[in-house]
Amino acid sequence: MVSFQNSEERQRHRSIDAFLASTNEAVQDSVFKDAFPDAYQSFDTILNTFAYVPNVVHGEAQVPKKHQTSESIPILGVFPDETITVAASGILSMHARQKLGLLEYVAAVAPKNSPSEHRVIIVETVEEIITKSIKPASVSIPPNTAARVYTPHGPVLMNQPSLGGNQYRSIRTRPFMAIPLKKADRPHDAMVGIHELTHIVQSLTVGPTKIDIATTERGALRNELEAYSTQVNATKALFRFSQNRQYHFNNDLIHPFAFEIDAIREAQNANRKDPFEPTGTIRKEIAKRNGFDLIS
Repeated sequence: MVSFQNSEERQRHRSIDAFLASTNEAVQDSVFKDAFPDAYQSFDTILNTFAYVPNVVHGEAQVPKKHQTSESIPILGVFPDETITVAASGILSMHARQKLGLLEYVAAVAPKNSPSEHRVIIVETVEEIITKSIKPASVSIPPNTAARVYTPHGPVLMNQPSLGGNQYRSIRTRPFMAIPLKKADRPHDAMVGIHELTHIVQSLTVGPTKIDIATTERGALRNELEAYSTQVNATKALFRFSQNRQYHFNNDLIHPFAFEIDAIREAQNANRKDPFEPTGTIRKEIAKRNGFDLIS
């Protein structure tokens, strides 16, 4: 039994390491660096500083002591028909970048003369509340899903004088990525990785939000459109200009669904202030294609 578990974990780590290596190779390509300098900085930090692969013991993700920090981001590998429980406090807690964003939010809504130490106390209190309230997550990968980023979140009642008093806001905790364990497909995996890294950046940088269905749905769709755009533009740049043969004019890079949706988005939002606004037409086109089945 122990031997089986060890073999299974070795396979889990090999698959994730291959996926991350493929993604990192694309991100480190000079074409990507030059075309997307901001994304490069964020993605490079996530891949080479924040990311780690937890072991899974009896169906539950484990967090080693060295990764029980405020910056680590777990990358989970999930076998077909497997469900992994994520319950460790080292995962279901706020990331350092999220706490910084929360501090900026608190400063923006607090009274002008409020002491800065009071704002820090508020952030610490919110973090304690949300960490205790987040329930364990059950992680699985539906068929035909290339990968998925989970961002646990929950409501916290916050005092916001500039907005009229106490209001509930949705607070996010650290994101984690889950990928299906399968045979490596380097160019394909790299583009999926770039899409998912975009979602991790979104999770780390979006502050507290209103709690209502319309806001939640709009935010989720907008994030998806932005991730598809990043993926498509990265694909185009590497396909056309990379000196690396595995990208240059390699059709394996291209995800047709991503290109279809991004072309519709560009046409619909050409004159909009927000290029990723999920308009009614875009929503209908997504629904026609059975939603975001391939990547989320």
